[in-house]
Amino acid sequence: MFHRIDLIISNRKGAVAVLLMCIMSSFIFITCVLVAASVSAAGKSYADATFQMAGKSILSEYDRKLLHEYGLMCFRGTENEVTDKLTFYANGSFEGNSPMFRGLSNQRNSTDLLKLKLQDIDVNLKEYSMINVDLYEKQIKEALKMKLFEKKAQVKEDDAEKKESRTLRNRIIIDSLPSAGYKGSIFPDLTDAANIPGWEEICNSLTGRFARCEYALRIFKHANGGNLDKETFFSNEIEYILEGKLNDRANYRRVKTKLIAVRFALNAIYLISDKGKMAMITEEAALTGPAAPAVEAALFALWVGAETDNDIDLLENGENVAMIKKMSNWALNDLVDIIDGISSSGKAVKPADTSGQSYKDYLRVLLYLEDRESMLLRMMDLTQINMKGTYYRDFLLKEHYAGFRFSTDIKGDSFSYVEQY
Repeated sequence: MFHRIDLIISNRKGAVAVLLMCIMSSFIFITCVLVAASVSAAGKSYADATFQMAGKSILSEYDRKLLHEYGLMCFRGTENEVTDKLTFYANGSFEGNSPMFRGLSNQRNSTDLLKLKLQDIDVNLKEYSMINVDLYEKQIKEALKMKLFEKKAQVKEDDAEKKESRTLRNRIIIDSLPSAGYKGSIFPDLTDAANIPGWEEICNSLTGRFARCEYALRIFKHANGGNLDKETFFSNEIEYILEGKLNDRANYRRVKTKLIAVRFALNAIYLISDKGKMAMITEEAALTGPAAPAVEAALFALWVGAETDNDIDLLENGENVAMIKKMSNWALNDLVDIIDGISSSGKAVKPADTSGQSYKDYLRVLLYLEDRESMLLRMMDLTQINMKGTYYRDFLLKEHYAGFRFSTDIKGDSFSYVEQY
């Protein structure tokens, strides 16, 4: 009987041992699963942090001169170069991992629990090229918001410098310009032109056409001054933005022709509204008898033309000319003097009221009406031309990028990133 009792106890002990072994095996299995899951999660987290840091490292290689001179945040490179750098940064981290993942020892032959291995990297730069007009416009808006350009515009004192003319003749440089092949619009952009906001709103606005105009006037030179701190190829850069010719003088002459047309139209509108001056024209024309109507039209055109010439002379000399005239800022008030040619003596006649708009303000109006894409591409042209002359001769804006997109695979897991300034 005692033998049977001992056998039963022994069998029970065996069953308990088997049960304990099963429980222990389950715990070990669960522990291994948890360890594997932890290693996998840690690997993903470590790889993610590595790639984010690698992407930021690429962005840190921005061109400091472009940022300082033009407010553009971008780096120079190719897709292959960026791929090589990302691969270098990733492998440099994965081959050694972090000391916490090497086991208990910091020795080089210690166990690597993560076992991360880079399989492939696909880099895309194209959509972040600095010759993308949308991206370029976004950059100049950000530059204005950051107030990177606080220097006040300067005024040229040397008239000879204002008349300086340079021509871009190098065909290789011309063909590499961002605007090369772009025909532009032959008509001004009058979109929303009828809803021009107030002057305060214009100055405070950093959207759309106002941001483009403000950036251009702060960064580039014009015939009467502008930002003279930078060494540039063209002296009349704003005029180039408006006309796109490869000769300084040609751009200025074309802008001057536009200003003459604008001033002639506005002066004609005022003169028609001035009953006193129109009466003087009628009286002088009446002295010619039957030819009075034709003479009256000729005298009207002569007076408007003389006032317009005087306005242009004032603008060229750095004086103000009111956009909309009134009696106090109409300069040539004597029709007889105009007929006698006194107004063509070579000296500009200042009106009693010298308030009004400067040459720069008239350029702002012309820029406001300029076609968006033409304007942005020509600003890119000037940036590239000047950087070639002052930085390095192989400079191309199309080789600079404001960000990039890349994707990669690590141990079957896919990672995708967008890095941009």
